[in-house]
Amino acid sequence: MVGQGRTRSLVAVGLVVGLLCPISAQGASRKVIRLRLAGRLAAIARKLTHVRHELRQTKQQQRSAWQDLRTIQDRIDALHGDASRIQARLAKTSAELAATRRRLRAAQIRLDRNTAILSARLRAAQRNPDPGFVSVLLGAGDMRDLISRKRVVQKIVEADVSLLQEIERDRAEVERQQAILEDRQRRQSELLHELHDRELQAKLAEQRQKDVIDRIEQDRQQLEAMLEQQERDSEQVRAMLQELSESPEGRARAAHPWSGLYFLPVRGRLTSRFGYRVHPILHVAKLHTGVDIACPSGTPIHASAGGVVVHAGWLGGYGKAVIIDHGGGVSTLYGHCSELLVSTGQSVTQGQVIARVGSTGFSTGPHLHFEKRLNGVPVNPIP
Repeated sequence: MVGQGRTRSLVAVGLVVGLLCPISAQGASRKVIRLRLAGRLAAIARKLTHVRHELRQTKQQQRSAWQDLRTIQDRIDALHGDASRIQARLAKTSAELAATRRRLRAAQIRLDRNTAILSARLRAAQRNPDPGFVSVLLGAGDMRDLISRKRVVQKIVEADVSLLQEIERDRAEVERQQAILEDRQRRQSELLHELHDRELQAKLAEQRQKDVIDRIEQDRQQLEAMLEQQERDSEQVRAMLQELSESPEGRARAAHPWSGLYFLPVRGRLTSRFGYRVHPILHVAKLHTGVDIACPSGTPIHASAGGVVVHAGWLGGYGKAVIIDHGGGVSTLYGHCSELLVSTGQSVTQGQVIARVGSTGFSTGPHLHFEKRLNGVPVNPIP
């Protein structure tokens, strides 16, 4: 997270950059202009050295924050999905629990009814002692009467046995349904606890998501300030080139412009083209004043064309940079270098190694920021 100290650093940098008012070239030699520019740019370099490290850290944290946000959102979606599934299982369990209660009540009613019937028979037997089935059979008048009495006795015995068996079945069913009921109640309690846990986790994740969003917003404000700084740096380059072009040396170079082709300074992967683009975080259209070419740190940077070096040193968000005047109002800029191999005022030839690729200034990784300008205004270096 970028703190208040970092914000103060950016403000301080802005104030220093603001000191770069145009330098009058009237009556001054190119050497004097060069020395004055070098002194003022050195002051910027001292203030911005630590800012480039903080910018790299800020962008890394910002990417990490967005990754955290996606992870948290996935977690929240998963938790809500779990909660929905648990609620569905809970609804099913509740329905099964209600059905179990109904079956338990029905079994209990049957048990109570049959137990009452059996109790009534036992009470009747106590009031009217039975002489016994043998006496009933012996009291038969003839064989037909005996057979009839035997059937009656069998039915009475079968009814009592059936009643007792039914009571036992009802009692077993009551016990079984009671066990099922207790199991369903336990499952329901577990599901409710699990649902509560998922809801709590979702709330915690949502709070963490809010914290990440707040952090991203703070980073966005920092990035916005840095983009504004880059725009000021670009304007500074334009003003510097305009001032140099008005010097006697500048007018002399303008009269003898480079007539050959312009080559790309390095071989690498083109990661960002010239032109307006929507910033992925700020969602605003900003002019990218050159092209970015990714290549390993230390890769030699070649002069795109012959000319005179009008700046070799620290240049705000460009970090260590070289600017070459090719005459005719055309200049090229090579930014974020790790090492500069030429000096201001030096003449260079096309293809000459002037610097090495790095990641100084406002940069998140080794690459070359290459610009081409016409009368100080950025134009597409790869038309």
